[in-house]
Amino acid sequence: MFGSALSSLQEYEPVGPGYFLVLTPFALSGGYLAWRRPSNAVGWCLLTAAFFWIAPFVGATYGVAGLATEHGPLPGYEIVYLALSAMWAPGFLAIGMVIFLFPTGRPLSPRWNWLIPTAVALTLVVYVSVSLLPDILQDAGAPNPIAWTGAEDWLSLVESVAGFAQFGLGVAAVVSLILRYMRSESVGRQQIKWLMFPVVVAIVVAVLGSLRDLLGWKAISAAIDVLQVGGLLAVALIPVAITVAVMRYGLYDLGRIVNRTVVYGLLAVLLGLVYSGSILLLTTILPGSDNPLGVAMSTLAAAVLFNPIRRRVQRFVDRRLYRQSYDPDRMKEEFQERLRESVHPETVARHLVEAANNALKPEMLGIWIRT
Repeated sequence: MFGSALSSLQEYEPVGPGYFLVLTPFALSGGYLAWRRPSNAVGWCLLTAAFFWIAPFVGATYGVAGLATEHGPLPGYEIVYLALSAMWAPGFLAIGMVIFLFPTGRPLSPRWNWLIPTAVALTLVVYVSVSLLPDILQDAGAPNPIAWTGAEDWLSLVESVAGFAQFGLGVAAVVSLILRYMRSESVGRQQIKWLMFPVVVAIVVAVLGSLRDLLGWKAISAAIDVLQVGGLLAVALIPVAITVAVMRYGLYDLGRIVNRTVVYGLLAVLLGLVYSGSILLLTTILPGSDNPLGVAMSTLAAAVLFNPIRRRVQRFVDRRLYRQSYDPDRMKEEFQERLRESVHPETVARHLVEAANNALKPEMLGIWIRT
C-alpha cells in the first residue's frame, strides 16, 4: 500500500517499542485501580495519562501514513493528526493530577481545590494555541487547515506563558505531596515512600546520563547505558508502586526492596570491578591479548567471590542505613519521650501504632481499647 511517497518522509522517525512498553504499566495499573477503587481518582488519572501520551504518536503515524499511500490520502488524516498531535498537554495534566491526588484521590484540603480548574484551563490554552500553529502538520507534509496565519509569534508566546504557569502548578502539586507526607501518619507516609522510590531511582539515572553526555565520561559509558535501562525500568515501575500504595498490598515491604536494591547495586559494581581488574591483570600476565583462559579465570573468580562479597555488603548496608533495627532501646526511648508530651488515649494509641509499625512492619495492626 505504501508507495514512493514515503521517500519524501525520511525525516519522520517513528517511536520505538520501548516507549510503549514503558507506558503499558501505566495503562494496566490505571485500569486495575479504576476497577478495584473506582472512587479513587488516581487510577483514572493513570489511565488517562497513558492514553494522552500514546495519542500523539498514533495521530502522527496515521497522518504520515495517510499522506504516503498509493491510492490517495487516508480519510481525515489531517483532522486526526491535528486533534491528537497536542495531546501531550493533557498528558502532563494527568501526570500532575496523579502527584496532586495521591494516594487518597482527593486534594490535601479544600483550600487546594483551586488548583484543579486552574490546571485544566491552562492545559486547554496550551492545547488550542499549539493546534493553531501553521507548522503543526509539518511531519505529515500537509498545511494546517485551521492555522491562524500571521499570529505565530503571539501563539508561541501564549503557549510559553501557559507552559510556565503549568510548571508552577506542577511545583505546587509536589509541595502538596510533601505537606501530605508531613501531616500523614505511618500508613500515609509509607504510601508516599512507595511513589518516591522509583521516581528517585529514575532521576538519579537521568542525572548520571546527563553528566556522562556533558562531561564525556567515556570510561563508564557502558555502565551508565546499563543504568539507563534500569532507569526506564524504574519509570515503568512507578504505576506499579502507586498500585501497591493505593491497594496497600505489602505496604511495609518497601524497606526490604530498598535494602535489596542497594545491596545488589553495590554488589554489581564490586563484582564488575573484580571482573574487569582480573581480566586486565591476567591478560597482561598471560601471553596473547585475547587469551580465553584469562576470561574464564576472571569469570570463575567473580562467581567464587559472589556470596562472600554479598554477605559483607549486606552487613555494611544494614549497619549504615538500617541502624534502627540494631538499636531497639533507641526506639523505646523515642516512644517514652512522646508519652511525656501527651497522655491523651487517642494520641498515645497513634504513637504506639507508629512505633510498632516501624519496629515490626506487620501486615495488619490494630488497637482495642476497653471502654
